[in-house]
Amino acid sequence: MSKKILITGASGFIGGRLFKELKGTGAVGIGYKVSEKDRAAGILDIDLRDEKALKELFERVSPEVIYHFAALVVPKINEENPDLARQMHLDVTRNVLSNMNKDAHIIFLSTDKVFDGSEACPDEASMPRPTSLYGRLKAEAEEMVRKMAPRHHIFRLPIVHSSGDPASTSFVDRSLIALKSGQSVSAFSNVKRCYIKLDELMDILMKSADSEDYGTYHTGCDMDTYSNRIEKMCRKCGISYGGLLQKGEGSVVPLVQDLNRKKIAKAFGVRFT
Repeated sequence: MSKKILITGASGFIGGRLFKELKGTGAVGIGYKVSEKDRAAGILDIDLRDEKALKELFERVSPEVIYHFAALVVPKINEENPDLARQMHLDVTRNVLSNMNKDAHIIFLSTDKVFDGSEACPDEASMPRPTSLYGRLKAEAEEMVRKMAPRHHIFRLPIVHSSGDPASTSFVDRSLIALKSGQSVSAFSNVKRCYIKLDELMDILMKSADSEDYGTYHTGCDMDTYSNRIEKMCRKCGISYGGLLQKGEGSVVPLVQDLNRKKIAKAFGVRFT
């Protein structure tokens, strides 16, 4: 990849993996309060709320492709810290968009939490109906991207997980780690979601940098319960879960959230498993 690339949130689960994938391309990764390990890997420590620092960075790097992943990603933390949440979703995204070259291409990660489960299988044209602050802020940030950056890809993500990566905050990964160590896990058997593996997401993100099929895309596999998904991943990874994986019922909103993924299958030729 010969384009000048900038990755925000490069010290996070998704951004960190992409930064490693693009090692050797000259991609610039930035994070906030990065660890010594990330700093040693070349990730810059920049607060995206600092307009002056961000302006200087964009003038120096002149990125052609911006992977904008920086956000406050845990819904509960958003609810508990609404002012910080607005800064990290809206102010940060506005700062990034304001400093981009008008011909630059931004790739933005959103969420299935822009929906409330009231529509059976919403597609990209469906009206967002978020029920959480996290979902509302992501929906607002999406609109900001559409208005300010003609060249954009917005990927609405369901649950992103790996095969038990300790860097992940996903319940699926944390459950796999616990089960592998012999700990018991209780997982919802009545809550249905779509899922996307980190490797599959990386494939899409790499392809999107060269794609001119701009717009909003839904991602993820067919719906399944948390308990079934964890069982499948255990079998795939060779993790014994007999007697350890307990099925329970949750009362989360929504209980069922599907996504229509026909558009991304056609544009990117991806197959989610």
